[in-house]
This record gives sequence, C-alpha cells and structure tokens, in this order.
Amino acid sequence: GVFPTVKNVKIEKGNKSTDWTPAPEDVSAETAKAVFEAKAEIKLTTDGISQNVSSLTNTVTSQGTRLSTAESSISSQAEQIESKVSLNDLNSYASKVKKVRYIRDWIKGSSANTGNHWVEIKAMSGTTNRALNKDVTLSPNSTVGNNSLAIIVNNDINSNNYMGSSPSGALAWVQIDLGAVYEDIDFIQVWHYYNDGRTYHNTKVEISEDGITWTTLFDSSITGEYKETANGLVVQVNNS
Repeated sequence: GVFPTVKNVKIEKGNKSTDWTPAPEDVSAETAKAVFEAKAEIKLTTDGISQNVSSLTNTVTSQGTRLSTAESSISSQAEQIESKVSLNDLNSYASKVKKVRYIRDWIKGSSANTGNHWVEIKAMSGTTNRALNKDVTLSPNSTVGNNSLAIIVNNDINSNNYMGSSPSGALAWVQIDLGAVYEDIDFIQVWHYYNDGRTYHNTKVEISEDGITWTTLFDSSITGEYKETANGLVVQVNNS
C-alpha cells in the first residue's frame, strides 16, 4: 500500500500557534557548518594577504638592494670624478708654475741721459731673496763702467749705489744666475737709478730655466714705460 510521509513536524505546547522553525539541534549543526565555512574563507583570505605582504616585502628588499648597489656605484663614480678633478687641478697648477734659474733685465738709456744704471734686483720667495749675492753677468757688448756687478745683488736699494755700463746708449742687459731652478719665486723686483724719477727705455724682464729658452714677464714696448721710484718695478712670477 501507499504510506504517507510527514516532514517538518512541529509539536508545540501552549494556546498560540506559531510558524514552523527548525529544531535547536538542527540550528546548532547549521551554525557549526557556517562557522567552519567562514573560518575556511577567512584562512584563505589571510593566506592571500600573507602572500601579498611577502611579495611586497621581497619587492621592497629587491628595490633596496638595487638602490644600495646604485648608491655604491654613484659613490664610486663620485670618488673617481673627484680623483680626476684633483689630478686635473694638480696638472693645471703644475703647468702654470714658472721655473726660474736665470733672470735678465734689459735697458737702453733713459729720459735723463744715454747711460744704463742698475741699483738692485731681487727674486723673492716669500720673504727670502733668492738673488742675494748670486752671480751676475753683463751683456757681451757692454763693460762695467763703475762699481761692480755684485752691487746689484747685495740687498742695497740706495739709488746712489748703482752699477753703470758702457758704452752709453747701447741696449744692454744684466743676468743673474740663482744657482738652481726654483719653482717658488713669487715676484722679481728691479731698481734702476731713480733719484730724479727718470724713465728708462726698452725695459724688459725675462726668466729662464736653462739659460736658452726665455720667457718675457715685462716689456715696456708692450706695457708702456714707467718712471723709476724707490719702490722699484715689481714683476709677478708665481704670485699672480
């Protein structure tokens, strides 16, 4: 025969009827299932977040390593550039240093007369006169007229204590041999006879390292003539 099936039966006690609701034990089972599924989903989400954080950490670490490498490279290049600049500065400075062993001073008469007269010549390195008491020679076409060549390097700038050369009116020079090559000569100071403020002609100051190749530091035909004074003519060498 056919047997009827009855489901979702609810037995109530009381005088008011209510809608059907699941049994408490059924609710507990459903809740437990939902909690389990929620935990599983939360775990999956947490694992995903953890993986993303790990990936981000790796990326940051990688970027940090790259930055560190880049900084090291930049620092190394900066040191190389600084080294090159320092070397270039040194080479540039070395190329500008004037080496001096010989000094020549030329004149040819003056506004007062045709005579040539030297009082003193100094080669100053700081406060040291490297020309003091050094050997002095006169141009081959001239002879010493009065006093001696040594008077030009004795540290005496009294205008009356001069050395004159002959013949008068001839272009002549005096040359000082410092005895060694110096790279620290700051300036050369030259006194000709100056008591009457005369102006000498064709004045020229030269320097040389070997006595063969000469460098002109002053030339009155270019710079212009000047009146002689007790201050002498100061010609810069390595102090310009």
